[in-house]
Amino acid sequence: MTANELLKYAKNIRNASAHSKPIILSLDPRKQRNQFLATLAKEIKFTEKQIRIKKLHDILAIFKLHKIYCSQGVHDSKIELFKEYFVRYDSNQHYYNDNLNIKRFFSGLRLLVDKFV
Repeated sequence: MTANELLKYAKNIRNASAHSKPIILSLDPRKQRNQFLATLAKEIKFTEKQIRIKKLHDILAIFKLHKIYCSQGVHDSKIELFKEYFVRYDSNQHYYNDNLNIKRFFSGLRLLVDKFV
């Protein structure tokens, strides 16, 4: 898969950020989107429902592009930011205990970070 093909998915996250749309909106599983990313998600051990979450799908595209085009130093610093984010999530996890979609999203995000370390 080319970078140009992955960029259209990365653009979705960029646009959501630019327009202040919270990432935890619309986390319900939908239909599968891109076969290359679905295969990569299966290698990471995503569940079928995690593969179909649009935001995880798009974030996976960003991680793949980041791994290919960014230096190891940049990569390491971003992984550290994610680890700090998970500490914060864990300390407030009780807010999300009743929402299966949010829990599914964050477990998928952890798998992504672990895979791309």
